[in-house]
Amino acid sequence: MLLLYENVMGYFLFVYKKSFVNKLNPINFKKSIFNDNFFFKNITLLGFSPFISTNHAFQNIVCINESICNSYLLKFVIRTLKKLSYKTKLGVLDFKLAASIYKFVNIKITSNENMIKVTKIIKTYFERFKNKWINESITKSQRVMAYFFSQSKVKISQIKNENIVFHIISLIEQIDIDINMLTMICREWYSWYFPELSEIIKENFLYSLIIKFVGNKAKLDVKKLPELEIITNCKNIAKKIFQKARFSIGSNISKIDLLIVRFICLQIFLINKFRNKLLKYLKKKTNLVFPNLTELLGEVGSAKLVSSFGCLKNLVKLSSSTVQMLSTEKKSLSISNRQKNVSTNFLFNNHFASKIKNCHKKQFTRHLTDKLVMAARVDYFSTVRNKLYGKIYKYQIAHKMKKKIFAEDGTV
Repeated sequence: MLLLYENVMGYFLFVYKKSFVNKLNPINFKKSIFNDNFFFKNITLLGFSPFISTNHAFQNIVCINESICNSYLLKFVIRTLKKLSYKTKLGVLDFKLAASIYKFVNIKITSNENMIKVTKIIKTYFERFKNKWINESITKSQRVMAYFFSQSKVKISQIKNENIVFHIISLIEQIDIDINMLTMICREWYSWYFPELSEIIKENFLYSLIIKFVGNKAKLDVKKLPELEIITNCKNIAKKIFQKARFSIGSNISKIDLLIVRFICLQIFLINKFRNKLLKYLKKKTNLVFPNLTELLGEVGSAKLVSSFGCLKNLVKLSSSTVQMLSTEKKSLSISNRQKNVSTNFLFNNHFASKIKNCHKKQFTRHLTDKLVMAARVDYFSTVRNKLYGKIYKYQIAHKMKKKIFAEDGTV
């Protein structure tokens, strides 16, 4: 009686006696497993076909898992059966694999409970049995193949990745609100002491950095001017701040108030640092879920667009005219029993619209929404994720902006 045994190292064909199976009754089965002499007397190796490489082993293991008899296994079975001078049966653990082998080989194939018992005994003694002719450890190869096999079974869930993108973009929006609120407090508080600074610096984050650096305006010396120029990235602005600090009309500030204001500025800096990390992570996720939309609108714009419509599937269902109408008229969408207002930021606040005059923006949005919906459909239905279509649509939009539609005189 023959038994086909599959392992990480290759395919094995063992020969065992019929009397060996009869002895494996439920009472003697536990005793026979731990009996060395009982195993080595009744089971012998007939043939072995090793796997050539890791990829070859992985392909064969996938075929065994799907109960497919590939050419490598079939050649091995036919080659070893030619060695036998007598007719016998072939035992296979998986009955589906046994059926696929039976189509190509003229031999009786069995798959029953006895095969399970014999394979259990072979597995227990295989490490000792192979040491006679193989020196390598089987545990390392098992770990490697388990890693590759489990990695092949993992599938990317688009819905889960979309939810992560929605959480990140909502967190970024909340961080922007918090930064604006904290800078308003700093402006109001520090303006009692140095009111001229808020007129010179309009940007919130830069304003908080200058407060953190300057602190007490009386201690601002000429030595600090080079550092102030680096922060502001402009010599004229740094000189203005230095001159206004010397002749400021602001009132005095206590040490406690100054400590609180500088502490708030430090928190703004740390929050902004965390926001930049979130933007990097958002870029990775948007390139994974909808790369063509990201190429057109950027990571923030594409995330806001998809989150405003609920999911990518809802955006794909709509036509470009509907998307344009909902975005321009600020109508509400009922998505999954929720009322959500669709924002207009993704149409008018992007790098394309910033170069166009207000009189041409409506004409521009028609062309942009066409490309956005097409890019969304490519991202939703394609199995391979790349930015190829997004780059083509981006080039077409830029070409029309320059050549045809958005000329300076407004003519087509």
